[in-house]
Amino acid sequence: MTLEEMRKGFFGYQKADVYQYIAGIEQSFSEKLMQKDAQLEKIESQYQEKIRQLEEEVAALKKECDRHQNEQTAISTVLLEVQQYAETLKKQTEEKEMIARRRLEKELEVRQQEIDRYHDQILSVREMLSTLLKGLDEAAEKLEKHIDHVLADSPSKNMSLFRHKEEVIGDGILPGRK
Repeated sequence: MTLEEMRKGFFGYQKADVYQYIAGIEQSFSEKLMQKDAQLEKIESQYQEKIRQLEEEVAALKKECDRHQNEQTAISTVLLEVQQYAETLKKQTEEKEMIARRRLEKELEVRQQEIDRYHDQILSVREMLSTLLKGLDEAAEKLEKHIDHVLADSPSKNMSLFRHKEEVIGDGILPGRK
């Protein structure tokens, strides 16, 4: 019923028509309200579904985040272990290097002592050869002087006597010995 359809009475609109009009408006509002409630319930269920989906995504993302954190923790642990292992290897290498260096230094010292000993022996042999050569040189000079003296003292420089002796000297017999 509409406002124009209402009948008028002596003191205004008739009560039954007003009640009927109000009931119609109430029914119309109730229907609209029920439609709105149905729409709201539908929207609410959609939102609830969306919330459930988002919560599932959040849970999945949280699990993935936890997995990533665990992986990061594992990686950090492995990196620390690798660092410690590298430090250990470095220390071992340095110790081995130090031991090898000491061994090489000792070996070098022994070799240097050998070289010094050989050098001293070479100097000793040189000195001995030098002394021997000087002695031979002096003996050769004495012999030359002796020969020159004998030649100078020989009568008429006749060497026939000495030739015989020279042959004997050539055979290994010393002069004046037979």
